[in-house]
Amino acid sequence: MIARVDGDLHDAAQTWAKPLGAGHPPPPNLGSGRPPSPYYFRLTDRDGEVRLLINDQAGSPSLPTPPEYGLTTVDSADGSGEPWRVLTTNNPDGSVSTVGKTLTETEAIVDRLILLQFVIGGVVLVLLGVAGYFVVRRSLRPLQAVERTAAAIAAGDLNERVPESDPRTEVGGLSVALNTMLARIQEHSRPPKRRRSRLGVRKSGCAGSSPTPATSYARRSPRSVGSPSCTGRERATTPT
Repeated sequence: MIARVDGDLHDAAQTWAKPLGAGHPPPPNLGSGRPPSPYYFRLTDRDGEVRLLINDQAGSPSLPTPPEYGLTTVDSADGSGEPWRVLTTNNPDGSVSTVGKTLTETEAIVDRLILLQFVIGGVVLVLLGVAGYFVVRRSLRPLQAVERTAAAIAAGDLNERVPESDPRTEVGGLSVALNTMLARIQEHSRPPKRRRSRLGVRKSGCAGSSPTPATSYARRSPRSVGSPSCTGRERATTPT
């Protein structure tokens, strides 16, 4: 914004605020019949006498003596604290031109822009926070399912399984690993029961088998101690 004001002052100093020379004095009654100008303009001669002054503003800049050539920022002459941006140039005929513009409007625009940035930034942060809340909540749903399944498993239900999701994600990989672990636990917990059931089947089959002529003879014979077939099977199947 200050650069824009500086550009306006340079344009003014090279166009309408540039004096025509010593042979062209400023016309009288220059301020009559013209629209109000946002610029402050003062033309002084070599002796420092004011030859022309144009100012339609309520205040005026406090210009240093001797003049400082170039672009400077000065306060208001009435001490109100209103900042001015002025450009002082030395003309070929020895006169000094000073063109200035108040920065009150510029500072007001800058203040509004800063306020607007804060408002927009706050709205964006709120929207990002709300969106992040829902994203995190959605991403934690599989973990809640894992928690419920882990509680059921801790209660003794090994048939429970975790709902599997994309294994490329952390939660999906955890679900797959947990289900694999549960399947292996169940697999290793079943074989002892199967061995006992097979052993019982073998014993019951030996005792309850239908008699054959050989076994009937062995039972009737006083020399026979037991069934040769069953005795052999029991000995073969009896764990050592």
